[in-house]
Amino acid sequence: MSEVLAYYGAFIGLGVLWRWLTPMRLPAADLQRALVGYVHGLVLPFYFLVILWQTPLTLGLVRQLGVLVLATVSVFLLAWIWLNGQKRWTPQTKGALLLAASFGNVVYLGLPLANLTDVILLETTIAYGALVILPLALVATALIAYSYSARVERVYPMRDILSEPVVWGIAAGLILNSYAVGMPVWLGEASHFLAAGVLSMMLISVGLGLRWDPLWRRLFVKIWPLMALQLVITPILIGLYSRWFSVSDHALIESMMFLGAMPSMVLGFVFCERYSLDKAAYGLAFVATHLVSLATLPLWYLLLF
Repeated sequence: MSEVLAYYGAFIGLGVLWRWLTPMRLPAADLQRALVGYVHGLVLPFYFLVILWQTPLTLGLVRQLGVLVLATVSVFLLAWIWLNGQKRWTPQTKGALLLAASFGNVVYLGLPLANLTDVILLETTIAYGALVILPLALVATALIAYSYSARVERVYPMRDILSEPVVWGIAAGLILNSYAVGMPVWLGEASHFLAAGVLSMMLISVGLGLRWDPLWRRLFVKIWPLMALQLVITPILIGLYSRWFSVSDHALIESMMFLGAMPSMVLGFVFCERYSLDKAAYGLAFVATHLVSLATLPLWYLLLF
């Protein structure tokens, strides 16, 4: 685990260093937007297409997805209830924090981690990120826009969801898989080559989003319930729901619980900008959950593995 953390720290540190030094006068926010756009718009659709094309569609997968969806929706509802009780915060702040508390960084942190270790199942990481986090985040963000967005123009949730390239990649992979269409060998090799080069970009984009604003000191203490939901309650719920769904594979349960303890997702910045939510509040939650996860993730790793 120490080697994995060193790898993580090195590439995330490069992102933080870029934010501090700003080489070539390229702001960290612009570079992060470009990296996330490249990964989310091109690499992930292709990668998910290839992986889901080969993933066995079994009853076990359905149970796994049932556990993860139920846990994610439960945390979303708990965060929504708590945020509705915060009368001083604007709707845009509540919407941003609702995203931060409900959807973990399974793709941008989980995928590199699954590729670096033997104990976290890659198939589980793909299923969690591609079939749970991304679809639910897209749907939830589009719905949040109705109640919390500062956008004046009308929001069209289905149009926004269907405009996402990653949705088409996921759908194409599942359709080709269900019809048992054979996948060309070169396509699988190309996906591994493409994924190998993008893992570091995912971690750098995380580092680019880490910044500290002195004005956050007062808010940092107030959002601890949301951090607890994201980093502690989510994996506990996954463990409980696994029993309800009769999931007996201990390696699978451990992987799901560990991935459930991931901090807030990078894509939240994209969604906040798209729907005019409070990007500064999301930045606070993003930084806070990632800083606290430096202690909670190793702890979860020791408890589970």
